[in-house]
Amino acid sequence: MSDEKSVQDLEKVFAAGDAWLMKYGIVSKIAHNNIVANIYVNFPKIKYLEYFMPDPNLFPNKREIHVVLYLGFWRGLLTNKEKLIDKVMDLVKEYLHDYKITVEVKRYKKNRKEAE
Repeated sequence: MSDEKSVQDLEKVFAAGDAWLMKYGIVSKIAHNNIVANIYVNFPKIKYLEYFMPDPNLFPNKREIHVVLYLGFWRGLLTNKEKLIDKVMDLVKEYLHDYKITVEVKRYKKNRKEAE
């Protein structure tokens, strides 16, 4: 049951990201799926992934992406964060080579409530 919920949550993340990126014409559906899937596949330590990009209608020349990686408590303590950040930045640069890329690592909290 937990695996089924995880798959459903992941599908929601893909769908929301696809819709936003395609709405603003930033990247194609295939490129977005490749970025997210490759991060999860190449870095299985990552529990959760978020990314933020400025609205191209408000900031047409601002080509940035901010990626937030969430690690569990023990993984966060035992992982070389600088090395992880560098590898994720290199992976994202393969798809968004002309973007300013920033990566942040945070602690994953299982029952975290989002601000509404």
